[in-house]
Amino acid sequence: MLHPHHSAHDRRDEATIARQRAVVTVDMRGKTVLDVGCGDGWNFAYPEFSDARALSGVDIDSAAIARARADFPTATFAVAVAESLPFPAASHDVVIAKASLPYTEIRLALREMRRVLKPGGQLYLTMHDWRMQLGWFRGDIADHSLPRIIDHGYIVLASAIFALTGHVPTRPWNGTRQTFQTQQRLRRELQRAGFTEVNMQRTERHLIVTAICGMPH
Repeated sequence: MLHPHHSAHDRRDEATIARQRAVVTVDMRGKTVLDVGCGDGWNFAYPEFSDARALSGVDIDSAAIARARADFPTATFAVAVAESLPFPAASHDVVIAKASLPYTEIRLALREMRRVLKPGGQLYLTMHDWRMQLGWFRGDIADHSLPRIIDHGYIVLASAIFALTGHVPTRPWNGTRQTFQTQQRLRRELQRAGFTEVNMQRTERHLIVTAICGMPH
């Protein structure tokens, strides 16, 4: 069993912890678990993860990874992108990505997640769907925030291009990506990547997605 330190957990207010705890439902017991977009490893502070056989995490933020290594010395962390995971094929039982997938080249990221999952392994995603994005857009209009309104324009365009082509263009001004998802498009992409038993559930704050890694072609 893994016993992470509590400092990452303690950095967050109880309301945030309660909201996030509500969407961590994967059985970790005896499993190898990879968190894609792990930040400073804060997911691993939750009791559910203490029953995992091994924990790994990747993030593009090197400072966050350094904090994760300090807080969770028994876990394995790497600075990496979701589109190129530094792990062998079929090396994990569970892959989770909490609100990180929309910031990737989604088709490539899903392909990589499937590659590192064992056949029959579990994929667990949470994200904000288009209704959450619409709420943010309305708020920025009310606040007269021109930079954010322009950014929403990029997100809408990038989402449309992804829906039509499967490619997510980067922001011209900083090279990052972001899209919102519809359940229909996301289901199609998961199936294209080789996932089966796709299940989607919408809560007040999240779209929760689970799927099973299919057998290799």
